[in-house]
Amino acid sequence: MIRNSIFFLTSSTIAPLLSAFQVFDQTYPDFASNISFEIYKSHNIGNVYIKMLYNGTARKMPFCTSAVPDKSQELCALNDFFQHMDSLTPLNYTEECKCSDIINPDWDD
Repeated sequence: MIRNSIFFLTSSTIAPLLSAFQVFDQTYPDFASNISFEIYKSHNIGNVYIKMLYNGTARKMPFCTSAVPDKSQELCALNDFFQHMDSLTPLNYTEECKCSDIINPDWDD
């Protein structure tokens, strides 16, 4: 069984996550809002899928193109999910995020 827990503590971290997954509806998250990711595995063909829930309601992630045939459109193929995650992850953090020496000091000086 696959288990994972990620906790986001405030609406100021939930809203950017919703935006990153392209499901933010421009409404500020309510108090005690939550995001859950459920993982499903197809028994007959072995594919793995992810479902995103925001306050208990499934959200279809628009970047997911490999939907499960005849099943919930909210399920996202693991490959689609990881491709999107890779597109959000900087390859060169210092260059892409334009970090200055104040944020990333050179401790050797």
